[in-house]
Amino acid sequence: AGDLHHYTRHAPVSSTSRNKRRRRGKTRSYSLDRLSKKGITEEDDRGIRPIEPFTETNKPHLIVAGGGGAFMHGTNAYARDIKVGPQLQEYTRIIAYPNEVTSSYLGWLNMYQFRSRGWRCDLIFACVYLGIVSSLFPLCGGYDDYDEFNPDHDLGLLFVWLAKMVGSLILRMVTSEWYSLLCLLGVLLAMLSLQSPEHHVKPIQRYFLALGHAFAHITAALSCLIFVQCVAEWAVKEQIVTVTSIERNLFTIPSGLAGSIYVEYRTHFYPLLRNFTHTDAPSLLEGPFRNEFLSSTASLIKIIIEFGNNCWDFLFTHVPLLKTTLKLFDLPSLVAQNHHAMCSQLCANGMECFYSHDSATFQSISRRIFAPYVAGITLYYIFIAVPLAGTIFGTWLAVSLNIFKSQCDLAFSSLQIQDYKNFVKMRITKDGELEVYGVGLRKVPRKWMKDPDFDGGHSKRRNTVKPSWSLISPSKWVPVQNAKAHMPQIIDYCSIPKRRIRRVSK
Repeated sequence: AGDLHHYTRHAPVSSTSRNKRRRRGKTRSYSLDRLSKKGITEEDDRGIRPIEPFTETNKPHLIVAGGGGAFMHGTNAYARDIKVGPQLQEYTRIIAYPNEVTSSYLGWLNMYQFRSRGWRCDLIFACVYLGIVSSLFPLCGGYDDYDEFNPDHDLGLLFVWLAKMVGSLILRMVTSEWYSLLCLLGVLLAMLSLQSPEHHVKPIQRYFLALGHAFAHITAALSCLIFVQCVAEWAVKEQIVTVTSIERNLFTIPSGLAGSIYVEYRTHFYPLLRNFTHTDAPSLLEGPFRNEFLSSTASLIKIIIEFGNNCWDFLFTHVPLLKTTLKLFDLPSLVAQNHHAMCSQLCANGMECFYSHDSATFQSISRRIFAPYVAGITLYYIFIAVPLAGTIFGTWLAVSLNIFKSQCDLAFSSLQIQDYKNFVKMRITKDGELEVYGVGLRKVPRKWMKDPDFDGGHSKRRNTVKPSWSLISPSKWVPVQNAKAHMPQIIDYCSIPKRRIRRVSK
């Protein structure tokens, strides 16, 4: 019944029960009323008269059993009451596995589990967000503007200022930053294309969801950019990072955190190691404790430590290994110092440098300043923006599923839930009735082992193979842990009586 990974059964609504209150949560029922068999017996006419099936007054039940799929589909996004066929026969849902409450709860998990389960989307989010803000680096004067707008650091004014700055940046992208504008339009088109065309969702609701989703991503991308730029200016203003001239010689002592760590090493740890390797280690073993083996071991340790220290001394003195490594990993100083250097050039002589950049001045910035700055600020930006992007996308899935009853396939495929498997078993009784059993598995075992009692149905004496249904242990693999949730259970049952037949008069 289609590619729907859940179990449902819809029963036809008869005219007598249409106005009655329907019982919900019913897990077992008869699909058809058992008709009286009085007077419907067929005589053995040995084919003298032709017969035809009796026209059924009850319609068949509609069963969906796709629980063998790779992931689970919820049931809360599908209608309980449906109309089928050219005559629009009314059907109502008798059983849903998992039920609507469980499906709704699982759908809300997208809000905080989408990124952990769909971590492969991080690269897409990073590229999209960087594309939106790529034309806006650097933003100069943002922290000073905030300090002037909200000197008391009021939380409400913070959001007002942030909304004003986001609106100004969007206006800047529309008027001058063509590459960012292209990425912004790409986000709008992508969000519109993600809207599924369910007939029960009105077009205005689709557009509202798409535009709201796109606006949330654009606002988040610009807000993260404003945050990291303001932090860089705040670190310089509060003298957390010391701003000096741009270093061009790798052999000079780096500034900031890298320089302080390097100076600390040269002042304290380096002399300690040098003095340790020049001590007379064997003299410590004079007297009754002296031993030739211990003396040779101490001498060997002394030689190894002295050789290692000389190697590090060579790397520090002649090859700028440590200083270069510290400079590469001292991202706060690198970002803040290069940001200050670029903004000093862009904002010279009181020139406006936040809402727009002078093209000639921007082109004059050295690549040795701009490239390390962009590389460093990108790492901080991705670290903040990507988790926020995943949360926004997961929230959109959860809201679309549980409120607008759409995006069922996308919302549950992102969760990758393996549980709630099901299948159908049928049995024909001696009376000709068809019994249908819905069998469900609440939780799928994650760890398996070989069943020691499994023999494959091979009989050594008769050299035959037994059918699988007759075996006590029909499966080669069994769960490591026999939990109650791992045991199959009957989730639905219905019985379809044998069709009545009538004779056709000649």
